Amino acid sequence: MVLATTYSGVQGREQLLREHYEGATLHVSFPHKREFAHPVQNRYNYYQNVDDLRAGILGQSKMPDGVYASTHRYLDPHNPVIIPDRINCDLVFDLDSDDEFDDKRSHIEHMARMTVRLVNEFLIDLGFSLDDMLFEYSGNKGFHIVIDNPDYQSFTKTQRRNLLKYIQGANLDRNLILPNNKPSLYGWGRQLPYMLSDMLEGYGHLMFTKNKQKLVTDVLNDSDKVRIISNGSLVPLYEVGIKPNDLIKAVMARHKSLGKVLDPKPTVDLRRIFRVPGSIHGKSGLASVRLDWEQMQHVDLVIDEIMRVGGEDEVMVVLDETTTINFPFKVEFCAGEHEVPRWLALCLLSKI
Repeated sequence: MVLATTYSGVQGREQLLREHYEGATLHVSFPHKREFAHPVQNRYNYYQNVDDLRAGILGQSKMPDGVYASTHRYLDPHNPVIIPDRINCDLVFDLDSDDEFDDKRSHIEHMARMTVRLVNEFLIDLGFSLDDMLFEYSGNKGFHIVIDNPDYQSFTKTQRRNLLKYIQGANLDRNLILPNNKPSLYGWGRQLPYMLSDMLEGYGHLMFTKNKQKLVTDVLNDSDKVRIISNGSLVPLYEVGIKPNDLIKAVMARHKSLGKVLDPKPTVDLRRIFRVPGSIHGKSGLASVRLDWEQMQHVDLVIDEIMRVGGEDEVMVVLDETTTINFPFKVEFCAGEHEVPRWLALCLLSKI
């Protein structure tokens, strides 16, 4: 098979992006009420529908390194004024991380796990329905959860901030985690069973101080004691010297991993813009994608969707120098011609 087009350098990347936006499915609800930016500094664009958005992108002399839409649905996007008593803004939770991982797959797996934790351990408990949640991979640092329900779009900044404070455990009475030294299934008390579940799976004990880790490990190596803990009793832990305050500290230590990646600003900021799923992240060259709950459970399904949206047909790319990418794993490509999937060509030429 002879590949008709060879992509090289800045012009090759430009052509790949243009071809992508010619046919990409761009996920935007109520586009006629949103402000668009492409790239991020080119704001205050208005389009009646997604086809007009596509035309606006393709009409630029240079393809943008990102396409964004406002979370707020304005009465008039030409004049994006927020009316205090008529707020109409998506409720969004943004999870991202700059932490170093061996490859992008490991990073995506970690961030997907944190996103699922936020849903299972807080959002559902707070009354949000899984049916109302839209999941998006940003194309680089992490995931967004959009609550697609008008009941929450009128939340004020104060209401959004208070919601985040609860999730973050700000000003938390830690006695609520273990009331009367007994497990609870209400509010923050649910965090202890989640931590105990991690212990039973073999890694929650790492949340304890070093001198307590051996005690916990010994308990977890006793099947009879594990059975008792599984039934909701903390007696086996108390018997070896683990105190209620040790458990509370372990819960808070575990929660730090989630709090570290949850960015509070996008939830509260009513003027925020987010990448449009279906667009390409200029830095990574990866597609931002819309995902369902099942895909969020399996990193390989997320990877497959990123590849599918980026394009899986084979193209020829020419590299002027050795180039390394890390999606899904770290691979080095020497200078010269390479026949690769379209998504990979976008990644490679985004490095120039």
